[in-house]
Amino acid sequence: MKRNLQNWLSTGIFLVIVLAIAYTIINIIMQKTVIEGDSMSPVLDDGDVVFTNIVTYNFNPPQIGDVVLIELKDGTRIVKRIVADQGKYVKIDSFGRLIVNDNVVQNDHGVGIIMEPGIAHESIHLGPEEYFVLGDNRNHSKDSRDPKIGVIKRSQLVGKVFYRIQPFEKMGAIE
Repeated sequence: MKRNLQNWLSTGIFLVIVLAIAYTIINIIMQKTVIEGDSMSPVLDDGDVVFTNIVTYNFNPPQIGDVVLIELKDGTRIVKRIVADQGKYVKIDSFGRLIVNDNVVQNDHGVGIIMEPGIAHESIHLGPEEYFVLGDNRNHSKDSRDPKIGVIKRSQLVGKVFYRIQPFEKMGAIE
């Protein structure tokens, strides 16, 4: 009986230690974020809960197509997709098409023709560690086209949004 109690106690202590370590690791490398608004629809919807990897960009540079959590200068956080990176020229032409380095971007996850080019009505040259981001729901998004947001600096990227945890029926990796 005493040996059985010792086994249960040691198993319980082991589980508490494992859970504490897992909790600590999750909080060091991931951040939970609730999506606000429909600017990333249909990929992410208002109220979706996602995990953001907050260390990945310490080891690998951000990539075009990454869905990222951004901290704006006023402290507000938004989720958008990187559509162009450093050294590139970005423009939205009069037909509402995204143009990067004089090439029309065909598969950029965007929904519909872009009705308002904002500051991208003229070509924008991205400097070192600068990114141009758009919401997937192009005509319902405040993003790099907005002069209040503009080009995003590398230091503003909190991390890569990589996994939706809620709603449960849509749980899975973010592409």
